[in-house]
Amino acid sequence: MSRRKEKEYKYFEEEHDQSTDLHEAIVDLYLSVKVRQNEDSLALSDDQIDEERSNLRSTNSFTVLEYIRNSFDILMSLKPQSNKHIKRSSKDTEDLESMVQKYENDIRQHI
Repeated sequence: MSRRKEKEYKYFEEEHDQSTDLHEAIVDLYLSVKVRQNEDSLALSDDQIDEERSNLRSTNSFTVLEYIRNSFDILMSLKPQSNKHIKRSSKDTEDLESMVQKYENDIRQHI
């Protein structure tokens, strides 16, 4: 292999590694937001997180970024509501969780 070809190959290999690392960081960010979002009501198991991570690895980075943005929107919209719901029964908490899950599913189907 010529010296120039070796340099080009190394450059593309490094670029691919950086792209993969960036995608992994985006996936980890989404999962941390998702875990935080579910923290108050339903904790995700390690198996669920690993399964989600595997699914997201094959998903376009821009799509995962859209998931993150939508998760933040959901969290921000729920924040004022959550202060009102603190004193309510566990039934209200379950209803809120199902609403969040519905929003997540709607977002995924939309994208």
